[in-house]
Amino acid sequence: MENIKAYSDIVVKYLLGREETKDILISFINAVMEDSGLDLISSVELKNPFNIQDFTEDKLSILDVKAIDETGKTIDIEIQSRGDMSFANRSLYYWSKLYTSQIAESETYKRLKPVCCINLLNFRLLEDIEKFHSCYVLKEKDEPDKILTDHLILHFIELPKVGKNMVKTSLEMWSQYFINEGGDNNIMKTLLKDEPIIEKVHNEFKKFTADEHLREIYESRLKAKRDHAYFMEVAREEGLKEGLKEGLKEGLEQAVIETAQKMLADGLAVEVISKYTGLSVEKINSLKLK
Repeated sequence: MENIKAYSDIVVKYLLGREETKDILISFINAVMEDSGLDLISSVELKNPFNIQDFTEDKLSILDVKAIDETGKTIDIEIQSRGDMSFANRSLYYWSKLYTSQIAESETYKRLKPVCCINLLNFRLLEDIEKFHSCYVLKEKDEPDKILTDHLILHFIELPKVGKNMVKTSLEMWSQYFINEGGDNNIMKTLLKDEPIIEKVHNEFKKFTADEHLREIYESRLKAKRDHAYFMEVAREEGLKEGLKEGLKEGLEQAVIETAQKMLADGLAVEVISKYTGLSVEKINSLKLK
């Protein structure tokens, strides 16, 4: 059986998305905010707490952690194991849905509050940026110190960019935890010895791994994701093959038509052209009109 990964979406939802672990959630959020020089939070209200039913009904559903801080700002944490640059567009789209869902059609825009999306990624998204944590806001193109609004904030935490020696900041500490949890190495030992909040989240992780039902859900969800990725890849390859076949077919048909037109120009009988090209008499007669 494969070791459970701490950065799996269901595990992160379990660790951060329960009432009894809100102090862990606040610690992680503040680590992200501190790393970006943004205001820290002191309390959160969970909007979609951990629920076993979420996993049994839909093995491919998005398992984010959604919370509201004391100022009314929405903070959404999503975990993604694989992807490419299109994920940036997907993140912006998901932000827009969260943002617009705050008000009904008849309500005023003044009711809108900031939405902050924190994306925890186990793949490299931004190849032209070396740092593992990037924060994006709306700024004026020529005067980057001028921010239009704080209502749009997108964080991307790329775990593959985290180096083994990066354990100085709170966010580095948290990133090392997600990478190393479940392993018996010096980094994890140091985190458990020096960081009380990591010791608590580690104990919560052990509860998850000891729960047979949760392990079964984890394995089932992992299999469903792998199967989905496999079938999508097969469909893509088949689509390419069919596209090539269609292209060849269209090319051959066009070549036959051009040959028939030349034969017509040379005065050959329609019946003769039909015999050697396989085109119907009706089709050949229609070529005369072109």
